Amino acid sequence: MKTFGIVFIFVILILEIRGKCNLTIPQYLHPYCGITRGCVFDGGNEVDIANESCRRKQQGKPLFLEIRNGYCESNKPQCERTPLSIS
Repeated sequence: MKTFGIVFIFVILILEIRGKCNLTIPQYLHPYCGITRGCVFDGGNEVDIANESCRRKQQGKPLFLEIRNGYCESNKPQCERTPLSIS
């Protein structure tokens, strides 16, 4: 029983560190395009774009003005992927 308690606490700590902006991305490709004023972001699927959107909001970066199905058009530069912040 003591081992179960330790494992349970360990799992809770791992989930807390990962946070809501680091959902596990499924292994399928269904591209989405996130559009800001200065750049575009090609996400591999809806979870990837949701993670990026969440991180941008969390770190005070410009939010996506629009999210579309498919790859982004190449007339704007690509946004850099926002790193995960652990706080």
